[in-house]
Amino acid sequence: MPITAKEVYSVLGELLHLCQRIEWCMKYLVEQAYREVEFHSPDDLKNPPKIESKWESNTDTLGKVIKVYLKGFYGEKTEDDADGTDCVKLQLKYSFNDDADATVREEIRRHREAELAELLSIRNYLAHQFGLKFTLHDEANCTAAMVYLDDAKVKLRRQVELLKSEIQMFDSIRQLAASLMTSPSMPVILERIRRTSELNGKVGRLKSYEFSDMASRTIYDYTDQQEVLDAILYGCDHVTLESYKALPLVVRLAHLQCLADMSGNPNFKAAVKKQQHKIGVFIPD
Repeated sequence: MPITAKEVYSVLGELLHLCQRIEWCMKYLVEQAYREVEFHSPDDLKNPPKIESKWESNTDTLGKVIKVYLKGFYGEKTEDDADGTDCVKLQLKYSFNDDADATVREEIRRHREAELAELLSIRNYLAHQFGLKFTLHDEANCTAAMVYLDDAKVKLRRQVELLKSEIQMFDSIRQLAASLMTSPSMPVILERIRRTSELNGKVGRLKSYEFSDMASRTIYDYTDQQEVLDAILYGCDHVTLESYKALPLVVRLAHLQCLADMSGNPNFKAAVKKQQHKIGVFIPD
């Protein structure tokens, strides 16, 4: 039975709609691929920020979406640069390509990139060139058009199946992350991270200081916020400057030695060591 233009239009419409569905799914995943949430206190976990959905109004072309998609799900791991702030910056990055071997990771990324390049090529051809190539004015042209569409359908459906498997993988990763975030121990863990991050920021100020007469000074001579002391004496409630001053000098010097080591400031280290020797505390190198 001869192929008619009506039959070609039917399959063409099906494939164009399939391409749109693929694009919508990819836009949704791109929106979810990377989340950044700032955590300032345990209470923040009780009222997490709402995730605004914008994928339906995303006007990016499929080519641009694919680039963002590859970078988000197959790119390099994101480094956390939140040290030195008064919050924990939770970076929720979902990846389909977490292999530790950089060579393997790049190989997988390039393979997926080639697959998506083929997808984009087919979609662009259907949308912009198909009508020029196949006028559908005669049976031979309709038959040739259907041959192309049948081949394109096989390739597009293969991409749909790959995308379905990625969506399932994404959902599994997201569910695991959600279970970890709702763990009863998570607020305590995040608060510890926040304090450590804040302390690291304070220590950064000490990297170039000149230090002297450390035996008669406290941490408050160099940093001026209670949170610094809270971080150093984590777990000790109701610590104040006055109670800290009442601690034995050897204890305060131990705290200062910790800060000196963290700062990497040789002058700071030497000053602390000098005062430790002065009161008879021997600290091996």
